[in-house]
Amino acid sequence: MNKKAIVTIAVGKRFERMVRDYCLTNWKLYADKHGYDLVIIDKPLDEKDNRCVAWQKCLVCSQEWSKKYDRIVWIDTDIIINPNAPDIIEEAPEDKIGAVDEFSFPTRQEYNIALSRMYRHWENLGYNPTINYGAKAYYKNFGIDCDFEEVVQTGVMIFNPKIHREVLEHVYYNYEEKGLNYEMRPLSYEILNNNFDFWLDKRFNMHIQFLKALYYPYLLELDYKKPSFLCKNEVLKLNIEAIFANSYFLHFTGVTNEMKLLNWKKFIKND
Repeated sequence: MNKKAIVTIAVGKRFERMVRDYCLTNWKLYADKHGYDLVIIDKPLDEKDNRCVAWQKCLVCSQEWSKKYDRIVWIDTDIIINPNAPDIIEEAPEDKIGAVDEFSFPTRQEYNIALSRMYRHWENLGYNPTINYGAKAYYKNFGIDCDFEEVVQTGVMIFNPKIHREVLEHVYYNYEEKGLNYEMRPLSYEILNNNFDFWLDKRFNMHIQFLKALYYPYLLELDYKKPSFLCKNEVLKLNIEAIFANSYFLHFTGVTNEMKLLNWKKFIKND
């Protein structure tokens, strides 16, 4: 019996389809290679909660089935794994929550460059995003005053159910939803405040939109409705493949429609 599991929540037809079409075979390959069970939750863990289901990742260590695992790797439904990625828990201490620091990806300076370009992009689309240059502002805009300079990117995390259940439940039952990013700000704050943070190699949660903004900013402005769409689609596909080649876990936040452009199977090495 495996003592570690990869876990996600895919509730609703959209997310069930996303996992089935783009993730399931990919994740199973990684799970089998590194000795994980694959647990896909297709019903809410808390039927009474009206917040985004993303909050319920805070309940995965509270389930009867989770007690049999020493480590749980949480993964959002919009992530595709490079077949050549190493075992994510290899370097992570058992008592820590492994994650990538959102605000230093790939470095703090480069993150701010990418973020400024993303703000311009969102404004061009008619959005009115809350400006968060720096972790302190990010927390403060949720109502959390702290001096932390890091932010846990909660799309990929490593838990030890025996140790981390309590802090996850505390976040779930003591915070309300406020704007975008759902559980991410309070969960990040509580992880840092309890000294549970362990920073993983950034390749374990590569944010495709920020990488495009940093290295291929022209991709943000491609108009797929114009007649030249097919040509632009090919350009996008090539750039996604280049990003994926340098990633372990590639995160398609906000652009899940682009998951279909990635042929991850071509990266399998037949040793």
